[in-house]
Amino acid sequence: MTDQKPDPGDLTPSTDASPTSPQPEDPELAMEQPEDAAPPNGEDVGAEPSEEAAPDLGVGEDAEGDAEAAADEDEAATGSVAETEAESADAAAAGAAWTTTPVAPDPEATEAALAALAAKPEMTLEPPILPSGDGGEPPEEGTPVLLVGGILVGAFIVALAIVLILFRPFDSPTDVDASLSPSPVVTEVPSAGPSAIATVDTPNFQGLTLADAEATADDYGLVVRVNQVETDAAAPDTVLGQDPPPGEAVDVGSTIELSVAAAVPTDPVPDVVGLSQDDAVKAIKDAGFKVGAITGNSSDTVKAGIVISSDPKADAEVALASRIALVVSSGPEPVAVPDLVDLAEADALAALDDAGLVPGDVTEATDATIVAGHVISSDPAADAEVDPGSAVDYVRSLGPEPVAVPDLVDLAEADALAALDDAGLMPGDVTEATDATIVAGHVISSDPAADAEVDPGSA
Repeated sequence: MTDQKPDPGDLTPSTDASPTSPQPEDPELAMEQPEDAAPPNGEDVGAEPSEEAAPDLGVGEDAEGDAEAAADEDEAATGSVAETEAESADAAAAGAAWTTTPVAPDPEATEAALAALAAKPEMTLEPPILPSGDGGEPPEEGTPVLLVGGILVGAFIVALAIVLILFRPFDSPTDVDASLSPSPVVTEVPSAGPSAIATVDTPNFQGLTLADAEATADDYGLVVRVNQVETDAAAPDTVLGQDPPPGEAVDVGSTIELSVAAAVPTDPVPDVVGLSQDDAVKAIKDAGFKVGAITGNSSDTVKAGIVISSDPKADAEVALASRIALVVSSGPEPVAVPDLVDLAEADALAALDDAGLVPGDVTEATDATIVAGHVISSDPAADAEVDPGSAVDYVRSLGPEPVAVPDLVDLAEADALAALDDAGLMPGDVTEATDATIVAGHVISSDPAADAEVDPGSA
């Protein structure tokens, strides 16, 4: 077969034409070449070269031009792949910078995007066919640079989408319904929500039960520490105080100190009723209590000085060191002595009986003003406070102090009247008689006779 050399003018590249087709700016467009696009030099890439169609280029100037064109095509393809990888890296950086509240992808939209990437046609660019050294066999196929770059870019994008789908957090079920944008760049500004709150105002726990306080603290994201305080001023498990106080801003998760009322240990009150005051005081102190106020009260049945009652009562459970008050009997209710002066003795006895008293010692005495047989005085005196059943002494009157009749014999009548008056007596009946020895007008005798004891004022 005769080698046919092509016209050198046919293989010389034009200065106006580019050795390769223009590269689109979008890396994805670089991959989306139509299947029927003509390869360089108008050759069918997939067709086997025939002996008649394959020109014998030799090693001349035309072969060097074709080699330079193929190198330019490889360089442009490499730049396209690098540009696509740079944009993918930027997209990955933007996805890693998502620190705002994320928007959940739409699974259907994500699957559609992945299917679109997989369905894009892959374009291969083979280098120009160079003649073999012996001019008989075509050279081996070149490396499909764009095919390899497209596969790498597609694999990177698919991996990035899977990572975003699997590891992207969701705030609420509503976020899951949001669609996924093909671009990983998020431009929306996150809204502040409860998850962004770092501090809370301390609620008011005082007066709450411990269970309610713990529930409230849990709602606020706080922790409580309980300090038991023994007191009978509030019901057990009631919050008495807190630290920090209500309204103070604290970090979420902070610990709030709560003072909670606890029951005070108790013991039964000893039974001291019927004991003397001294014995009752000793029994109270020995039981671990303190003695409170001691008051007296009269009693018709309890002897004076004996404990009538205690407060709290016997066997009552009270806190240790509590004070126990005592009521001590002062005996029966006192009564007032009635006024017996100038009462007849019978009337005086009746008055004593009505007052719950009894007559005591009875003595007699004269009295110029109290009639004989009447009471001159009593002991205790009238209105004195004495215990019921007490005895009252009284003095019965004998009447006025008796006086001796003066000796009136042989006194002139005028002198006799004067003597009676001095003695507190009065002249009675006057009679006359003859007497051989008594001068006329003088007193012969008196009745009662001289020195007789008579009541004052007697005649």
